[in-house]
Amino acid sequence: MDIQANDLFTRRKLIIGLALGSVAAAAAAAGIGFSWLSTGSKNNASWWDRTFVSLRNGTAADWLKIVGESFTFEGEGGPSLWKVTQVRNLSATGRRPKGVRAQAFAVVFQSSAKKIPAGNTAYTINHPKLPPLPIFVGKASTAGGVSKLTAIFN
Repeated sequence: MDIQANDLFTRRKLIIGLALGSVAAAAAAAGIGFSWLSTGSKNNASWWDRTFVSLRNGTAADWLKIVGESFTFEGEGGPSLWKVTQVRNLSATGRRPKGVRAQAFAVVFQSSAKKIPAGNTAYTINHPKLPPLPIFVGKASTAGGVSKLTAIFN
């Protein structure tokens, strides 16, 4: 069998392709970003931390893993500290539309802070180990000096 030098897959093209792939994999593991792959985030987390699902797109199971964690809400009266206290699935009948999560769920935040966001709007929440996350929460409720905010993830 006679192999032509101009074949689609030559040994030289294969070696060059493997070398370029190795360089790209090493750059990704080292945290070097490429402008065409950038998600717009300036996240300085290690490559290991970046492999996990963002809470923005996470499921109820992802949020359940952080029950007890505290977030800072950037509200109208300034920042206030809120703890994730509950995650619960929301029941729904029928088929879910395309582009939404397989299961809707609610995340309840609780705080005894004096500065309580009004709610019914989107706030940016911050965590020391996670990127800032904009979420929409309903109106705050207060009972016995403890306030609650609920975010629905559809």
